[in-house]
Amino acid sequence: MKLPQGWHEVSDERAWILGDKLDQAITKGHFLYGKNIRVVAHRYQRNPDEVLCWHPDEEDLFTLVHLSWDLLPDVCKAPPIVGMHGSFQDFLNYEVLVLERLLYDETGVIKDAEARAEARGIKIGEQRGIPIGENRGLAVGERQGQIKVLTRQLCRRFRTRPTEIVARVHSGSAEQLEQWADNILTAQTLEQVFSKG
Repeated sequence: MKLPQGWHEVSDERAWILGDKLDQAITKGHFLYGKNIRVVAHRYQRNPDEVLCWHPDEEDLFTLVHLSWDLLPDVCKAPPIVGMHGSFQDFLNYEVLVLERLLYDETGVIKDAEARAEARGIKIGEQRGIPIGENRGLAVGERQGQIKVLTRQLCRRFRTRPTEIVARVHSGSAEQLEQWADNILTAQTLEQVFSKG
C-alpha cells in the first residue's frame, strides 16, 4: 500500500495507541461505533491528527478519521470526524482533492491550475502556430526568391544598377511580381516592365 506524501504506516504499538484513543472518542451513535477497525496509517497535523483505518472484515474498505485532542492526550476535544469512507483508491482521490484545496490562494484560484493553463496555452499556441509560421515562412521565402530573381533579371536585361530597381520591386504585390516577371520577356525598356499589365 503506497501512501500519499505526509502519511506514514504505523507500527503495531502505534496502531494500538491510536486505536485505543479512537475507541475512547467513538461514542454510541457515531458512524464507527461497534465496528471492527484497525489504524494502519497516520498523518500528524498539530490539531487534528488524521488516521486511516482499515476494516478487516471488508476486502477494500477504509475510513479516514480526523481526531481533535485536548491538551491532555487521553481526553478527546471533539468526536472523530469521518473525512472519507470507501476503497483505498477513494482515499487516494480524496487526498488529491484535499491537496488541490490547499493550493487555493486568496482569490480562490488554484495556483497550480494557472501554471497548467499557461503550459496548455503554450502547447496549443505551438500546435496552431507551427503550421501558421511554416506557411508564413514559405510565403515570405517565396516572395524573397521572386524579388531576387526579378531584380537580377532586370539588372542584366536593362543594364541597370540594383539600387535603381530594388525599392520598386520590393513595393510590388505578389500579383505584380508575377506580372513584371512575365513582362520582362517582351518589354523593350525598364518602364515597359513596370507599366504593362
